[in-house]
Amino acid sequence: MTRFTLVFTLLVVLSVPAFSQEEKDEGVQITVYNNDLAVVKDRRKMEIPEGVGKVEFTDVATR
Repeated sequence: MTRFTLVFTLLVVLSVPAFSQEEKDEGVQITVYNNDLAVVKDRRKMEIPEGVGKVEFTDVATR
């Protein structure tokens, strides 16, 4: 699978939830640049309790 195909697939998969979002404070934004580079912004509301806590983001792609 080429990088272009991977970026295109991510673009399609991640844009579908953005169209179904009702809240304007949340959503997915994708910016595709040259040289196989893309930036994905995923904004979500989270309930974080007071005090010290831990938030983990799994399955995040690395280059």
